[in-house]
Amino acid sequence: MFKKFCIAVLVIFGISTVFCAASGAGEHGGKSGNWEKKIKWAKVPAVVQAAIEKHTVGGKITEIVKKSEDGKIVYEFEVQKDGKELDLRVASDGTYLGEEDAEGNITGSEAGAQADKTWIDKFEVTNAQFATFLNAKNADRFDEQMEIEPGPDGTYGAEAGRERFPVRYVDWHGAAGFCRWAGKRLPTEAEWEKAARGTDGRPFPWGDAIDGSRANFLSSGDPYDEGTTPVGFYDGKNPGTQDSPSPYGVYDLAGNVGEWVADWYAPDAYQTGPSRNPTGPAAGQARSGRGASWQHPPELLRSTMRYSGRPDARYDYVGFRCARDGGQMARLFQQRFS
Repeated sequence: MFKKFCIAVLVIFGISTVFCAASGAGEHGGKSGNWEKKIKWAKVPAVVQAAIEKHTVGGKITEIVKKSEDGKIVYEFEVQKDGKELDLRVASDGTYLGEEDAEGNITGSEAGAQADKTWIDKFEVTNAQFATFLNAKNADRFDEQMEIEPGPDGTYGAEAGRERFPVRYVDWHGAAGFCRWAGKRLPTEAEWEKAARGTDGRPFPWGDAIDGSRANFLSSGDPYDEGTTPVGFYDGKNPGTQDSPSPYGVYDLAGNVGEWVADWYAPDAYQTGPSRNPTGPAAGQARSGRGASWQHPPELLRSTMRYSGRPDARYDYVGFRCARDGGQMARLFQQRFS
């Protein structure tokens, strides 16, 4: 989504995407009570050792710092891996808090937020569905780059053969407008992540590992390798695919297109927001996105990855899906998760 991803590979959504946490300012500096000190491996709790070993395969730990950040203990590991220097952060309970690069960008945190019962679309919104929306007096949301065409009578229709492909080149306002028109709304980041990870914190919607039979990503080898796949393509019925829904039966939460979500973007949203049903900051300059896309390498498809983009920007690798609260009625079909 977005055109640059924090850890050094891409720019996502046209804005540099960061997931930053406040760091201690020294043992006697910064906010009251914040401190940090270097420690040895033997002083690291076993639960933290287990978490960091999982994320440093093939790397070398060169320094360990124990920090207190606003009363919470964090262990920071300086690691040399694949020719890069990273700081990997782990909470005292073993929760992996992400990788910080030389510019202070952090991503990949496994410290998610809790979301209550919600309904979310089983598939991303398609070109055919968005054309119906355009025809309902919403033509100002049309973009010539979409796989949608205006007909001689002035009505819109999906390009032939592209009806069930996810709509792209939709800005955040168009995505939110479609969901309102359909009697729904964009999901929050927390709702989207719960739909992807379930309750067991899996790294990918279907489980622990990724390959080309599960999702559409850069060089994944699918029949549509230079673009998107039809929604729900990875269902085990199409040749070369395995059935790859999330724990709640939701498809394409990793790859195909990245997805706009409701929240304004904040780098430290998971650190500073409420732990249950967060909705992001009240205002901002960028909106959040999730899911990565057909243009991104597999490591960026992890369900914890966060992105941001200007709400008025349109991209060829960004789409969306909708959600709704439990009691509302909606025109289009949803998938329940609880």
